[in-house]
Amino acid sequence: MPPYLTFIDAGTNLQDMYATNYDPLLVLASIAVAIFSSYAAFRVAERISGTRMLYIKLAWITAGSLVLGGGAWSMHFIGMLALSLPCGISYDPLVTVLSMGPGILGTAVALTLIGQKQISLTQLLVGGAIMGLGVGTMHYAGMAALRMDAFMRYDPYIFALSILIAIILATLSIGIKFAIQRSGKRPSHISEAVRAAVMGLSISGMHYTGMLAVNFFPGDELSGSGVTLHPMAMGIAISLVMVVLVLMTLAAAFFGRYLDTFADLREEIQIRRKAETQIRKLSQAVEQSPTTIMITGTDGLIEYVNPRFCEITGYSVEEIIGANPRILKSGKMQKSEYGELWNTIKSGGTWRGEMLNKKKDGTPYWDLTSISPIKNSDGEITNFMAIKEDVTERKNTEESLLRSKEEAEYANSAKSHFLASMSHELRTPLNAIIGFADMLLMEVKGPLGNPSYKEYVSDIKNSGVHLSKILVDILDVSKIETGNVDLDEEYVVIPNVTSSCMRIVHPRSEEKGIMISENIPEGLPRLYVDTVKLKQILINLLTNAIKYTQNGGTVELTVVVGKDGKIAFHIIDNGIGMAAKDIPRALEPFGQLADVLTRDQEGVGLGLHLTKALVELHDGRLGIDSTLGEGTTVSVIFSAERTDSPPRPS
Repeated sequence: MPPYLTFIDAGTNLQDMYATNYDPLLVLASIAVAIFSSYAAFRVAERISGTRMLYIKLAWITAGSLVLGGGAWSMHFIGMLALSLPCGISYDPLVTVLSMGPGILGTAVALTLIGQKQISLTQLLVGGAIMGLGVGTMHYAGMAALRMDAFMRYDPYIFALSILIAIILATLSIGIKFAIQRSGKRPSHISEAVRAAVMGLSISGMHYTGMLAVNFFPGDELSGSGVTLHPMAMGIAISLVMVVLVLMTLAAAFFGRYLDTFADLREEIQIRRKAETQIRKLSQAVEQSPTTIMITGTDGLIEYVNPRFCEITGYSVEEIIGANPRILKSGKMQKSEYGELWNTIKSGGTWRGEMLNKKKDGTPYWDLTSISPIKNSDGEITNFMAIKEDVTERKNTEESLLRSKEEAEYANSAKSHFLASMSHELRTPLNAIIGFADMLLMEVKGPLGNPSYKEYVSDIKNSGVHLSKILVDILDVSKIETGNVDLDEEYVVIPNVTSSCMRIVHPRSEEKGIMISENIPEGLPRLYVDTVKLKQILINLLTNAIKYTQNGGTVELTVVVGKDGKIAFHIIDNGIGMAAKDIPRALEPFGQLADVLTRDQEGVGLGLHLTKALVELHDGRLGIDSTLGEGTTVSVIFSAERTDSPPRPS
């Protein structure tokens, strides 16, 4: 270990050490220098956090660290001048100058932390430690610059205490700033003075504790050779450093204002350039907008319109600027609508709606309009902006569609009423034809004579019955479409209904040699439906299945209760089937498939459409699953709410 940093050991004779004295005025002066330089440095540090430009931050950190580091160095050597020893004292100039370095570096780290917006506990502790160690290193390096007829020995405990004091007080000084910042209060002059005093005491406290740790003994162990500084020269050097520090502080304050002004101007220029770019983009967007844009003053007079406005209305910019928007009024809107508009926007709200206006040439047109107030930074309304979209074509299309819809509904209603009337009128003569045909077949008035007459009468009766059935279907469809169907609903026993339907269609299945069966499980809940309509649904579907199943095929009626409580009737056949793409057409009124297997079948294509309508009257659903050449499954599903038992648990 170097001789200037030697600790007291057991062999050291403490009775021989020199007595030391301090000049109290110089001691006070040294402490004042430490506090003053700390205050100046902290004022510089405030500039660090106030700028976002890196090179300016570095300039402020450099200035602040020179002020605080140089102040700590000056404090140290003023304190050394206050020391009196019974031997000659001088200073090594090179070591004296170099001893300033650690203090400047340590304070640079501290000021960098102080200049931040926020700091973590780890950063605070590390920064305080670096600052304290920097000041301590500067102190003991400065002690190494002493040249005298004596040697020094350090008390290790007080030596460690001096470093600890420097670290604790430096950490406290840095932390005070952020504690005030977290409290939400602005730093006052008193808090700034307290913070500077704590940092100054950190520097001076470390110095005088370090001086308490050193003991001087007679001898020439530290007597140096070569160039040295006399205490008087040292005092002059310290005075020069103090002058430089004061000048640096004044220069920092002067150039700081200049740099801040320059930075503010540069930032203002950047902000203005961004604003100009943004304004240019917005202006281009408004000018090129496909919607019309109009801005008025609070007095309602037009101050701006975009090119699209002139294109739509036919007015030029010169004609419209300064005019009142009422020149666009068509006269076909109520005054109350305009009153509501103005009340809304004057109260700060946004009005939206459709307006019927007129162009310069008097042509009416529709606008989809949104009008909003424009407010300044104080929240005061300065202008109103209207964004309008020409929806004339859309309105015309809507009106045309509405007229077409009304005409179609009227035509459909007329058709339904016509079919209902004609069906009723046609059934009366048809019933007479069928009745007289029956009488001829029974030969009530005697034999017909020629056997062929009986065949002809039978054909007349069959054709009449077929035509009567078609008329009944037409009448039912007409009633459903006109809403004239009333349901006579009640709870029915499902097996009773299915058995009745099977008996009705059984003769037809026997004629074609088709095996018809039903699969009805026991314990079915009752179903709330119109019994006649349910039978009509099932008979229609069973008849269709028999009609489109080849001789020798099978038709099955099954009933299933789902876990959700829904009742499903399935009519399954292995007949000719149909392609999936043809199913929607088969459900249309008068929809028939032009298939070689079906075109010779009787009917006009009302059966499935009528059945679907009857199912939907019961809030049910009809579904068809079919494969061409393999068969068809038609499902009729009723909701669980139409049963008298709850859904089964899953």
